[in-house]
Amino acid sequence: MKSDTAGHGESRIREGYGRLLDWYRADYPIHFNSLVQEIQWGDDGVRVISNGQSYQARTCIITIPVSLLQNGTIRFTPSLPSDKQWAINAFRMEAATKLIYRFRERLWDENLTFIAHTGLTARWWTPSYGREEDAVIACYVTAERAQKIDALDETTALDMGSQELSALLDIPLKELQKGVLASKRLAWAADPLALGGYAHVPPGMAECRPLLARPEGNQLFFAGEATAYDTNPQTVHGAIESGWRAARECLAVL
Repeated sequence: MKSDTAGHGESRIREGYGRLLDWYRADYPIHFNSLVQEIQWGDDGVRVISNGQSYQARTCIITIPVSLLQNGTIRFTPSLPSDKQWAINAFRMEAATKLIYRFRERLWDENLTFIAHTGLTARWWTPSYGREEDAVIACYVTAERAQKIDALDETTALDMGSQELSALLDIPLKELQKGVLASKRLAWAADPLALGGYAHVPPGMAECRPLLARPEGNQLFFAGEATAYDTNPQTVHGAIESGWRAARECLAVL
């Protein structure tokens, strides 16, 4: 059974992911800040209820994080089939957190792309690699490490990250901190529209990915990294490729 492959290759978007999203949405009307409360579906199509507004269509592609499907953020009428609900509940979501620092100038080798060590801020990479105009370095951790960082207030968490980065780059802490223009913590577990990082599958439950991805009737189609059973889940390209797959399934019905 397919559960996790490398996908169809990886790319780095020099301008950042925002430019990719701008390109995808250029020809479509996008409604921001429109939380969906209910999806009604059946042989006559789909009706989506959002903040008192009603939208009707023949089909609907659902891409919200599996954590939101688990806690019933959206009510489905009628309910999703029992095996689909089993697949949704089979996933696990862990905390995922970033500490991001923007510097006045790059204080590391221009070829540095990744650092790993055994500290609390175990993984670092350089989002600004290849962009001369920016000097940004970020810590990214998940699970228990992210939970520990999330338990701190933001200032303390960023100071702790600076201390470990100082040792990794062999730069005195005061010198390092003088070069920081801005810093920020992003804690996905605290985001009500994410409730965690990437979905993972417990041992022996690989079948939940294709089951979550399965269309329901000719109305509901599912995408998002948790549904990426024929590409690489927990990645941006896996999420995008799952969207291509769901779009093909939807177009075949239409």
